[in-house]
Amino acid sequence: MVLPYSMPAVFGTVRHTREPVQPVERYALYPYSGQGYLSLMSQNTRKQVAASIPARGSVGSFTLPKQAQAALKAAANSSADWLAQSKKVSSALSDIRMKGKSAFEQRSVQVDGTGTAGVTGDADASAARTDYSVQVASLAKSQQNQGYELTKNAPSIINSGAHIFTLQVGGQTHSLSTVIRPGDTNAAALGRLQSSINGAKLGVTASVQENQTNGTVKLVVDAGGVGTEHAFALQDQRGSIIASSGADRAVVKGSDMHVLVDGKMYDSNESNTIVLQHGLVRISLDEMTSPADFKIKVRNNSEALHSQLQSVISEVNSLQDTYDSSGYLNPVLKQRVDDVLRSPELASLGISQSQQGKWQLDEEKLGAAMEAQPDDVSRIISGRHGLASRLQQTINQLSELPTESLISTKASGFQSFTLYRASSGSYLQLPLGGLFLNSFM
Repeated sequence: MVLPYSMPAVFGTVRHTREPVQPVERYALYPYSGQGYLSLMSQNTRKQVAASIPARGSVGSFTLPKQAQAALKAAANSSADWLAQSKKVSSALSDIRMKGKSAFEQRSVQVDGTGTAGVTGDADASAARTDYSVQVASLAKSQQNQGYELTKNAPSIINSGAHIFTLQVGGQTHSLSTVIRPGDTNAAALGRLQSSINGAKLGVTASVQENQTNGTVKLVVDAGGVGTEHAFALQDQRGSIIASSGADRAVVKGSDMHVLVDGKMYDSNESNTIVLQHGLVRISLDEMTSPADFKIKVRNNSEALHSQLQSVISEVNSLQDTYDSSGYLNPVLKQRVDDVLRSPELASLGISQSQQGKWQLDEEKLGAAMEAQPDDVSRIISGRHGLASRLQQTINQLSELPTESLISTKASGFQSFTLYRASSGSYLQLPLGGLFLNSFM
């Protein structure tokens, strides 16, 4: 029987009375451990005994009982899991801290007003945060002509023979011709007209559209772009192919965009895009159905910031879950991470801890702070002493700790291997530094 505190086995003379009493290691119960009576033998004797012992469940040069091996392996796995998850926290933080990826370098364009469902915008990172008042007088449109609906397989209403007509576009008039053959149907005749217009390659395109419900066809002619610059006109010179097909009927007239931005006229005959701040801000009116008045707000991208912060918080919660599910990790790992997130400034941005201990982010609170004080939010989150910097520094410090500092020697799984010194201080009889990590990780 081995007592917690007993006299060591003595070979030779009795020790002096002033020699301190040392507790017998519990490894004395496992003579193959290299810690019990083997430690009392001479070096040569230990080597001979060790060489005669078959290896079984050894860790390094130690042979441990199964319970000890299981505890060490569980602690090693917990440490590895925590370190792996800490890297995911660092990866999420890099999006906030890295130049070119941070949400604070992104801009959003907000549109406020009625009838603006089709208005979209975007801005470069260097765009100034400001507001604009926009009044749309007219939109740039592309001209479109639509002919009559004709019965597809009926005899052509266009007389057979040669037809000559003009296509005026871009300030120039071009003469084109088409031959309608006897017996052509309406579909065939319109197809010949289509080929003549498209074959000229003047930017104007024609197509024959079929209505399968009522069995009709019609010719549709589109301009090569928006605005009056791309307007066109079709006119008969000899014959009646244009008048008979209705190809000269403009259902949408080409027009230019005319808008007022903060009271200043802005025109374009090329597109429905408003370009501001020397190209840093772009507002598209392509999907707008009718003129309207609205306001444009160029702001920091709150949605991008919320996404990046939520990613960090989610990874932090996973890191804390790794600690909670382990039972072997040092409590300081969780405490120091929580200490970084627990502050009045972060609470003012919507970062708080639930009753269950989970960190959470209030999107509305963050959005309100970004609208009212975007520079303060940037300082609190991404400044030199902001959340991202302090949390990354804490993760780095904890990740660089030696193995024995990541693990709690007071873990319940280690209780069977804990002894107490004469001073009542406890110590663990299992090797935590490097030995088990090299074997299990």
